[in-house]
Formats: sequence, structure tokens, C-alpha cells
Amino acid sequence: MGSTPSRSSGNIHARTETSSEPQFSAYFPKLFGILQSDTIPSILSGCEIMQEAYPEIEEQIYQVCKDELDEVIGKDVMDELISYGHCYLHILMVVYNCYTDERFQDLLPSHQNQLLWAALLHDIGKRGKPVFEGKDHIHPFRSAGIAMEIFVKTEFIQEKYKDKALELSEITLEAYKEIDCPKFKRKHRKNWDKMCQHCHDHSQLEKIFEYLKYVSQGDSFIINTFALVLFHQSIYGIKCYRPVVEISDEDIKKYIDPSTLDMYEIIMNADSHAYTIIGVDQVLVKKYKKEISKEIKRIKIEVFEQKKNKKSDHSNVDSR
Repeated sequence: MGSTPSRSSGNIHARTETSSEPQFSAYFPKLFGILQSDTIPSILSGCEIMQEAYPEIEEQIYQVCKDELDEVIGKDVMDELISYGHCYLHILMVVYNCYTDERFQDLLPSHQNQLLWAALLHDIGKRGKPVFEGKDHIHPFRSAGIAMEIFVKTEFIQEKYKDKALELSEITLEAYKEIDCPKFKRKHRKNWDKMCQHCHDHSQLEKIFEYLKYVSQGDSFIINTFALVLFHQSIYGIKCYRPVVEISDEDIKKYIDPSTLDMYEIIMNADSHAYTIIGVDQVLVKKYKKEISKEIKRIKIEVFEQKKNKKSDHSNVDSR
């Protein structure tokens, strides 16, 4: 592995959005067309739980979009994801939930685009049986590492930065550690030997973002999409499903662009809702949504002081 890229001056989030970023609708026209149709509402209308909808999601969405998913994401990546269960269908529902969220239309067009990409890629590295049972605690970092490989393959990364981008992918994929939490181990002691016993490692964030700053050259599409995938389960949101590793306020201030916080709120809600009972548990859906919203609001006020300063002050974000 090569040396760490030299630190450039300025802020990782200093560059504004450009109209030249890869458009989700251009790379996934079939999927985008389905998002705009009544296909998914029709599928969900007769279901009480999400699992009941999976056969129709498979037939009417995945099979229709399979070729473009294989081409952009990679058939090998999709085949591995499919081998672990229904996660490949889950990610399609997260994309749909993001697109239909009432706050989606309030986002900047570039943020809408980045959010759809992040939703599609957020679990792309998720594993399950037969590797282990239960949750994959390192999948956000694995997914971000694979996302960077996809950005290289699709030439979203400039040619001269591709080698460093692949190093970034490797660093991110390897940024995990053994879970060292006695309380967590006690809670899961009966199935501990069968579970994922590792979690992502936030101590590697400085190195990861040094590389990201270098290989992205300030491209907000690369930065924001990668960060959304990386951190989609690091921010505390739902009380009964706390992250195994929570991101600190200090790291939020360093590595998350405050203008993207609404995107985090939407994708966290979309991810949760895609697992939730559809017909009979709307009270629970509203409860989770409220808890996530409360934490994002706290971050805006306490971390970025947006109550005092309505405009996002990017000079506060990691001016290393």
C-alpha cells in the first residue's frame, strides 16, 4: 500500500455541487422509472409485512432492473449480496422510501441524486448466513469500501487518483475491530459464537477522510455519497436499535457536512421503514421517525449551532 496522500489546505466540503455529477436516473433508468410509477405502491397495498412483498419486488422490480444493476454495481457484487438473503430487495425498498419521503423534494437536486445513489449502495457489502447469523455490524464500512471500487470502475474517480481510491477502498474494508463491550456480549451470550463479532472502527476515520479528500478532489458527489454509506448506522437514532459503534459529536463535526444532515435523516428513516411492518405498525414507524428526527435536530443545534447560525458554516468542518 502506498503512502498516505498529503493533506491539502482547505475544507473537505468546500467545493459546491456541480451539474456534471453522475445522475442516478441516467445509470438506472429502469429503476428510476419504477420509482416514478405506481408499481411499488401496488405491490405493498396488499401486504401486512415487508416479507410478503418480496416475491413481487423480485419479479416486478429486481428482474426488470437486473441488467443495469449488474452493469453498474457489478454482477459479482450483486450475486454475493443475493447469496446472503433478501438484502438485495431491501436496498431497492430503501431507494423507494428515500424517493417518496416528503422531505426529498426539499433537498437540492444534487442532494437528491446523491441520496438515491447512497440508498442503493448503503448495504451493498452486507453479509449474513452462512458467514454468521444476525446483524452484520461492519457492513456500512464494507459497503463504503465497495462503493469506492464502483466509483473507480465507473470512472467517477479521475484516472490519476484511481490507485489511491483503491487504497482507500482497502483501508475502509479493513477498518473493523473485535467488539469489546461486555454488556453487548452478555446480552447475546447464547448465540455469540454464531454472531458477527466485529464492528467498524472509527479510529480509522482520519486516515479514511484524508484519502477521500485527496481522491475526490472536492467532488461533493463522491464525498457525500461515500459518507452517507459509511455513516448510515453510526448516528444514534432509534433507541431500541442503538449502533454498536456510535459516532462522536467531535467526529460528526469533522467528517459530516452539516448541509447533508437532512439526507442522513431521510436515509435512516428509509432504512428502518424498509424493515418495518407495513400495515399494522404505523405507530411504531412514527415513533422511530420521531426518535431519528430528534437526534438530527440535536446535532444541528448542539454540534453545528444551526439555531444560532441558520447558514451551515462549512469552516467548522474539519479544516485540517
